[in-house]
Amino acid sequence: MAGKFAVVIFLTFLFGLCQLATAADWDTASDGRQYLIETSVGYNWLQAVDQCSRRGLQLVVIDNEVKNNAIIDLIKSKFGSAKDLWVGHHDEYNTKKDKNRPWYSIATGQEITFSNWYISEPNNYKSQEHCAEIKSSARFQWYDESCTDSYYGYICEEHYKTTQCHNDVQAKRYSTNEKNALLSSDFTETQTNIQNQLNQTRNETNAALLNWNKSSKVVFENFKKSLDGYLKKKPYLQAVVADIGDDINALAVEAENEILNLNQQTQESLANVQLNAEQSITNETLAFAEKIKIHNNEVDSLMSY
Repeated sequence: MAGKFAVVIFLTFLFGLCQLATAADWDTASDGRQYLIETSVGYNWLQAVDQCSRRGLQLVVIDNEVKNNAIIDLIKSKFGSAKDLWVGHHDEYNTKKDKNRPWYSIATGQEITFSNWYISEPNNYKSQEHCAEIKSSARFQWYDESCTDSYYGYICEEHYKTTQCHNDVQAKRYSTNEKNALLSSDFTETQTNIQNQLNQTRNETNAALLNWNKSSKVVFENFKKSLDGYLKKKPYLQAVVADIGDDINALAVEAENEILNLNQQTQESLANVQLNAEQSITNETLAFAEKIKIHNNEVDSLMSY
């Protein structure tokens, strides 16, 4: 019980950690990613970073063409000619005017190898443009701007650590469900094997009872034949047989019927045992399957977001 409680506490903690990154007004792009887009004018780059951080998010980092195109399509579909928007790219205050100078992610600090600069950008005007923005008037390509310019909106996305957390949780959930499915399959296979063994035992017992029934009839028939043959050889017993023969035959028939009834009762008893065993197996299987279902739902509830 203590172990299960510890697991629940851990999953709850992990779930809570992942849920730190929540925000209202999400917009979903064509690539399935979600973004919070603030079009109000009046934020410099550091303020945009701060606004995202306060929501447990990060200023968007555009590091591949698919993501770039999805964001552009989203901006166009929702805002038309949107305001210019800060993104989470910076050049570490590099004073060079080299267009090929490296740019870095605000989230990871790693260099961003993908780019979508406008033809004349990044020009690092007066060596003071160290932050990147999406320029709506430049076909939504990128400009480098002074990080202190307070003219732009911004785009937030889920923090990459949160994404990793969600991915890890999802992987653990799938792994848990997979193990549960294997466990359920093993349990079902075991129950099937037990069922097969019960069926085999029932068939073997029924066959033995049938053989015993046939053997009993043969024994009675042979006994009658032997008795008739013996009496024919002993004429002096015929008077006795004439007197009690019917009673003897009645007793023999009664004994035979009792054996047949016992055989029938045994078969019915075995059938009831078999039926009860099958019902017990079915009930246990259904109960186990329900426990697996409840467990999976609890895991999904803890790990969903």
